[in-house]
Amino acid sequence: MKLKYILAAVVVLAGTPSTSARAADAIVRPNQLHQRITGFGASSAWSADFTDAEADLLFTTDSGVGLTLLRLRIPPDGCTQDDCGAAAAVKAQARGATVWAAPWSPPAAWKSNGDVDNGGTLLPEHADDWANALVAYVQWMQTQGVTISKLSGQNEPTTKVSYESCIYTPSALADFIGNHLGPALHAANLDTTKIVAPETQDWQTFPTFASAILSSSAASSAVGVLATHSYGQSAPAAYPAADQANKELWQTEVYDQAKHVDAGIASGIRVALMMHSALVEASVNAWHYWWILPVMGNAALFDQASDAPAKRLYAMGNFSRFVRPGFYRVDTTTTGPTPGVSISAYADGPSKQIVIVVINENAGPVSQAILFDGVAAGSWMSWVTSSTKSSVSSGSPVDGGSNPNELVVSLDPQSVTTFRGLVTGPGPKLPAIPDPPDAPGGGPGCACSTPARRPDGMAAGVALAAIFAAAWRGRRKQAGRGA
Repeated sequence: MKLKYILAAVVVLAGTPSTSARAADAIVRPNQLHQRITGFGASSAWSADFTDAEADLLFTTDSGVGLTLLRLRIPPDGCTQDDCGAAAAVKAQARGATVWAAPWSPPAAWKSNGDVDNGGTLLPEHADDWANALVAYVQWMQTQGVTISKLSGQNEPTTKVSYESCIYTPSALADFIGNHLGPALHAANLDTTKIVAPETQDWQTFPTFASAILSSSAASSAVGVLATHSYGQSAPAAYPAADQANKELWQTEVYDQAKHVDAGIASGIRVALMMHSALVEASVNAWHYWWILPVMGNAALFDQASDAPAKRLYAMGNFSRFVRPGFYRVDTTTTGPTPGVSISAYADGPSKQIVIVVINENAGPVSQAILFDGVAAGSWMSWVTSSTKSSVSSGSPVDGGSNPNELVVSLDPQSVTTFRGLVTGPGPKLPAIPDPPDAPGGGPGCACSTPARRPDGMAAGVALAAIFAAAWRGRRKQAGRGA
């Protein structure tokens, strides 16, 4: 399926002021597309139902942060209304969120250790039983009014912990998905419920599991999303094989692991940087925090001590409220990065919106210039998350200045700021400017991405219609992903 967005009625601006890049300028290139955004979310596993007010804050864009994905836990021994999170899922779904689910362990009787906890493996003679139980979960949720859009094969298949867990080798997980779970979904006429896998604990173990899945035609055809968590020391990294196999790439669990409990802006900055890294360095289509409601430490978007939303929820909202499903990340480079400033940009063809998310780690304000390659933009608004502000505010107009190809902004200290503007017409084509030699792929605070990593970005003409229409048509594989 192809997107057929074509922008018409191009406004040609005569006498556009010339623009030249300077050190520390950010350059946004809307004609160079990267991944399509599916959404942002978190999990309600083991937690209570949301109040209506909490659901509004979490899943709406008028008074909330606009999360679009909810990850549920599948209990080992079947469902009741409470332990499956159906009530919370109904509220999230009613506010536009997509719901999906993951198992932590099969029933104890079907495992090698006779326990839902402490690892163990799925007994081969019970592989079909477990696959059918997961299908029964999807069907039960349907009776509760919840559509499970995607189903994980297993949460963290290499992790043995004292709570629910189950161990798989890469080949064993590929076998379970390809020869048991996939066929069970097909037999139940649930072919549209694609599988999310391997949901490894970290980026380091992810490629081995993902390769095993892609190497199996049965497993690969059943899997719609390749996914990993982002714990440990390994940094997010691009995985071109996902594009080649027409799979989305999701980051499905991580949290701020600072040793001290922190509900303030410092945690918000750390979470925003994690999101930036996954989106820019790994080109993920979707990103998830761990828990939503408070459970322990910094593991949830709400603060454990106060039960109030933590600043990390609002920092996440700087992405999720404005970078909506169907947007594309666009190329953003710098001539010499402003230390402590990270920038990513996103575009939507039908609405002609450009969204720019800027993270300022610095203790003081920073002036940042943003140049636009090939387009002119105007009518800017901003939303700030800082120690005193949050992204669910009504927003503030931004004086873009007289040059529609440049936006100069002042960033609050320790802040995450979203700028949203409208493309108004074509602008000058800026020359390619190499990144500093000491910052390959982007140095500290770099807004750079590496277009060569992903084959799906393309350059278009100078005219605005050509830029967006050709670029969107060029997303031949990505356009149908996430459906």
